Amino acid sequence: MSRIVLHEVRKRFGVNRDATKAINGLDLTIEPGEFFVLLGPSGCGKTTTLRCIAGLERPDSGRIEIAGSTVADPTRKVFIPPHKRDLGMVFQSYALWPHMSVLDNVAYPVKARRSRHGASAVAMDALRLVGLDEQAKRYPAALSGGQQQRVALARALAASPELLLFDEPLSNLDATLRLHLRQQLRDLHQQLGFTAVYVTHDQAEALALADRVAIMREGRLEQVGSPQQLYNHPASAFVASFVGFENILQAIRVSDSAPVGDYDLGLGAPLRLANDLASHTRHASVALRAEHMRLAPMPSAQALSVSVDHLTGVQFQGGHHVAVAHIGAVKVHIQIAPQHIAQVTQRVSDGAGLYLHIDLNKAVLLPPTTPPVGACKPSVIRPAPALIAPACSA
Repeated sequence: MSRIVLHEVRKRFGVNRDATKAINGLDLTIEPGEFFVLLGPSGCGKTTTLRCIAGLERPDSGRIEIAGSTVADPTRKVFIPPHKRDLGMVFQSYALWPHMSVLDNVAYPVKARRSRHGASAVAMDALRLVGLDEQAKRYPAALSGGQQQRVALARALAASPELLLFDEPLSNLDATLRLHLRQQLRDLHQQLGFTAVYVTHDQAEALALADRVAIMREGRLEQVGSPQQLYNHPASAFVASFVGFENILQAIRVSDSAPVGDYDLGLGAPLRLANDLASHTRHASVALRAEHMRLAPMPSAQALSVSVDHLTGVQFQGGHHVAVAHIGAVKVHIQIAPQHIAQVTQRVSDGAGLYLHIDLNKAVLLPPTTPPVGACKPSVIRPAPALIAPACSA
């Protein structure tokens, strides 16, 4: 299994003032046997990072090591071409040869790297792993998109590389098939134990597959950690919004007490928050998930309760409804259970009062903004400061 190390890797496209810094001083270590996911929006540098590891792009500076060997170091004029790196790659576009049968597509890297003797048997074993051995004689054009992606996966597995790279391989598939192949890919990784680096912009996919996730932003690492750490303890507003926190509210400290302080979120009642993060600044942010808030006809002593002015944007989402609750100038996305939607909409149409109950134990206190790009480093994972209790009832 391969250990991957990237040290101060930089890559830009273009020259002078028009240059785009796709990777901007990236430091990263991926452990042997780890399923590591690079997650981020379009243009954050995740695919360029993957292509530099594969040898499809040359970094401008820095060093890349695979299994203890340097494969790219421009300073020392070292560059190992892709076919000499012990890796396989699965592309978003499948990249199958249309004039070759499924068996020949899968056998090709075996013949190229080892020998022609026994290549077909090895290819058949790889096709069995992905459940396509009965399609061996067919051509790619006769297969569905999901089957073609499994052929691409079998081809990457056939040569038994220590490292497998995945460039958004499931993004072209429908939702049901994505779920099926996601589980199959996870099962294959646990069975075979290869090191995997997987690129995606889908946070649900990243959390389901990864041992660790790196969220990238503008060519740098914003935060690295386990799926559970990123989901429950995002280190910045950018990470919180990317892992599904629908609400990020600005908070202003209105008292200077320590170790707690009172903060105004614009909800009509100050909150008493743990103060170790915000003690250095008057401003902070609070991240809240829509699922951790509910509407009720009466205030509650067990949660922060604030009066709702009105609701807009009610949408059916299958297992629940989502809506926007207006509280003064603040808009908060909330979930409404199906059994409560009729009662809620009736009270809204009648002009009756509604209260929003917020589970403060599920909220996460964050810095108000992320650090400047030039100073951004991977965040150390630690539990977010707990939200204590409301300073007064609504």
